[in-house]
Amino acid sequence: MANSIKKKHTVAHRKKKAELLAAYGELGRVDLACQQVGVPRRTHYNWLRNDPAYSRSFQDTRKQVAQTLEDEAYRRAVNGTEKPVTIAGEREVIREYSDTLLIFLLKGADPDRYRERQSVEHSTKDGDPLSTAGLLRIIEDELKEHPEIRYRLAQRLLSAERPAGNVQ
Repeated sequence: MANSIKKKHTVAHRKKKAELLAAYGELGRVDLACQQVGVPRRTHYNWLRNDPAYSRSFQDTRKQVAQTLEDEAYRRAVNGTEKPVTIAGEREVIREYSDTLLIFLLKGADPDRYRERQSVEHSTKDGDPLSTAGLLRIIEDELKEHPEIRYRLAQRLLSAERPAGNVQ
């Protein structure tokens, strides 16, 4: 008797998991998929943690959702969308393109070429380049005369290097 209840429970769970994955694939959001299927979000996350097969299926579905979103971003960026407008009292349709989506697509397609770049350069008062080692020598020389500041600075640097949540 207990075995048949467990079997029914397992079959029901498999069905709910399949329904949730299908809803997520359609909606692209876990919260809405859970709501549609009637499964608490916490249950979904428990399944992810405790059921490797469900977790793999969810990751596959997540990739499909990401591809759907990317396809839509591409369509809006490259093909554009039609937008009705009124010009001089006449209704017309214009095509709009999304430069922002195009930028994201370029960054995703070739991040080495389209990533944000920043550089910091130090120089002396005369404008000569100053290496990090040179900067550290200047700071060290200045701090020799102020041991109390040197101590406080060392303490701050040590605490900044400590990983978050590591209390000593």
